[in-house]
Amino acid sequence: MEDNDKILTKKCSKCLIEKEIDEFFKHLGCKGGKRHDCKSCCYKMVSKEMKRKYSKVAIKRIDEGTLGPHAPYKTEWKFNPFTKQKEYMHSSWETKFLDKCIHENKFVTKRHNVRIQYRDDSIIREYIPDFYAPNDKTIIEIKAYIDENVEMKINALSEWCKNNNHSFEILKYNEKNKQFVDFELELQNQ
Repeated sequence: MEDNDKILTKKCSKCLIEKEIDEFFKHLGCKGGKRHDCKSCCYKMVSKEMKRKYSKVAIKRIDEGTLGPHAPYKTEWKFNPFTKQKEYMHSSWETKFLDKCIHENKFVTKRHNVRIQYRDDSIIREYIPDFYAPNDKTIIEIKAYIDENVEMKINALSEWCKNNNHSFEILKYNEKNKQFVDFELELQNQ
């Protein structure tokens, strides 16, 4: 299984077959950086209805220009002058937010040690907030929408901030006004 401390194979938690490590999707939250279930099992979990739904959504997004090589929502490595390092932006909104902070000379970083634990049913999970402003002791989250999972994280973040004398902001990028707005205010104005 191991050759010079490098894992070459892994046993799938679903089909229980020992497979090459390349047969598992990457997942930073899992031990060894790979999912517990193999790619084949992952594909089997996606129902035909879900495939149809995602196909329709993908076609619509391609037509709108929000999916594909010319889509505006890209991940990238961006140089942060505050940390003097490249930092990974998970979306174009995060890139725009960092650009805004650079323009306003507001120190923010994605490279921080803040980890927020939250409970998802009986499982304790951990997430890393989008940005940290150490001078203000503020956590900043950039969100497109709030679903049940995001809501659990926000509740845990609120509790963490209260216990650690920090504040937090949940921001959404308003495409129409080309600016970041408080998520709750945005919802109230719709």
